[in-house]
Amino acid sequence: MSIRKHFKESEIEEMTMDMLFEQTSNPMTGSQIAKEVGITRQAVSNTLKRAMDKVFAEVKKLEKGMDNFEVAVMMSQIFGVEQDSEEELKKFFKLFKPATRKKIEEDGAKYLSKFQK
Repeated sequence: MSIRKHFKESEIEEMTMDMLFEQTSNPMTGSQIAKEVGITRQAVSNTLKRAMDKVFAEVKKLEKGMDNFEVAVMMSQIFGVEQDSEEELKKFFKLFKPATRKKIEEDGAKYLSKFQK
C-alpha cells in the first residue's frame, strides 16, 4: 500500500523536508528518507526540489531587493549549510530545480564579476 493514499503531496513534502533538515549532525540520504516515508528516491528528490523552489519563491517575495543568488545564499545560511564547504554548497544548490539553479548561477556570475573588476 502506497503512503500517497494516506497523505496529500504537501504533507509528504513537509515530512521529507523535516526528515532532511531536523538531523543536521547526521542528515538522512534521499534513499533513507524514501525508505522511511515509503516512496521512491526519485520521488524524494522531486519533492525536495519542489519544496526548495517554493521556499525560494517565498523568500524572493519577502526580500524584493535581493537577486536570485543572494536569496539562495540566504537560504543556505538559514538551512545551516556549511559556508566554507564547497561540497556542501554544491549539494545544497542541487536541491533546486534546474531552471531555478540556472537563474541563481546567472546572478552569481554577475555578482562575482563585480568583485573581479
